[in-house]
Amino acid sequence: MNQRKQLPARANVGQLKKQAKDLHAQVRAGSPDALERVRRVLPAARGLLADAQLVIAREYGFESWSKLRRRVEAIDLDDPGNAFTEAACVPIDGAPHGSGGLEKAEAILASHPQIARQDVYLAAILGDAAAVRRFVEENPRAATETGGLYDWDPLTYLCFSRYLRSDPDGRFVRAARILLDGGASASTGFYAQDHQPAPEFESVIYGAAGIFRHLGLTRLLLERGGDPNDGETAYHVFVELLLDHGADPRLANGASLSANAVAARAGRGDVLDLFEQRGFGLQLEGIDALFASCARGEAAPADPALVRAAQTEAPGALADFAGAGNTKGVALLLDLGFDPLLTTSRAGARKDSPLHAAIWRARHETAKLLIARGAPLEQRNGHRETPLSYAVRAALQSEWTRERSAETVEALLAAGADAREVGLPTGWPALDTLIERHLPGR
Repeated sequence: MNQRKQLPARANVGQLKKQAKDLHAQVRAGSPDALERVRRVLPAARGLLADAQLVIAREYGFESWSKLRRRVEAIDLDDPGNAFTEAACVPIDGAPHGSGGLEKAEAILASHPQIARQDVYLAAILGDAAAVRRFVEENPRAATETGGLYDWDPLTYLCFSRYLRSDPDGRFVRAARILLDGGASASTGFYAQDHQPAPEFESVIYGAAGIFRHLGLTRLLLERGGDPNDGETAYHVFVELLLDHGADPRLANGASLSANAVAARAGRGDVLDLFEQRGFGLQLEGIDALFASCARGEAAPADPALVRAAQTEAPGALADFAGAGNTKGVALLLDLGFDPLLTTSRAGARKDSPLHAAIWRARHETAKLLIARGAPLEQRNGHRETPLSYAVRAALQSEWTRERSAETVEALLAAGADAREVGLPTGWPALDTLIERHLPGR
């Protein structure tokens, strides 16, 4: 499988030059990781900046620095097709994949309706089965060739298209079937750069199942040989469907963690219970056994050394438990001494504290527990937002919010959160009134 890095939509030559210079400096400083990156690409490297440039180019899937540079210089986000692609597909800049709507994409399409017929990639984004069929019939390689803004194949664009949220007539399944019949791989995808310490492969099954919860498309991909053991998919809504098609939660992913261990560290006691119900023993030890106990609402042994090891190896676990809405598990981890200041960057989060994680995913009861247990009210996440400003944005924009609720905003204000952090008006008059009541001098 091609593990090339994903070239950002807004990449520029200056960014690439900085990456090469940084790598060159690290090599000269003797960094083992940097030396290994260079060795994999250029065993006979001479320690030159040109060596680092070639490594960067190869990591992005280009034969040479000049070809990478020409590709980046050719990216034009003023082009309506490129602008539409960026607006219509999931974000790849670290924002949650499920975030954002289609307002901008629809506006671009309304102003430039001709782009719908521009190429197979845009046809796939729109789930236009008739157009996809026409492009594949005209050029059989169109089903598998990469191209477009992100240099993905058509099936990847289709499975990571925000239009997949609404597919009342099954057009996306029909379009995907045409691509698969034309030779597309049901295990294709792309490498997301926001995962640390290494890029994470995000398969088309993850897009269909984990992000958009599209049963018909997920079933089709599995029937056509899509790999349900890709390290991401089995922890989402379609876990039972994936188990039906052979997913094994005991297998390790690229980070050497089994699905059992990942579910435990994410606070998904429901998934652990399902695995056991389906006959898969958990087979967990050490810190993963501790997380599994707490995830299932069972008190774990108060072993200080084990707790320290757990926080060192999985510092984001408490925040992940909070994001999962596992209120009892969060309470048990706090009882063991877990630090509510530790943050997570999992699944698109940006250094979210446990309180931030609960807020964005509308886990109101978990957020209120954290507030009651003394979680810091003014801690800023990677977006430089306090829990209160984050809660206001989540109430209006979070993809996890099924209906507007000021419940967590109210709890934060009652606990003393600084209302001056919120810019008014918010766009929701009821929220404005609530915040104004807590401004100094009111």
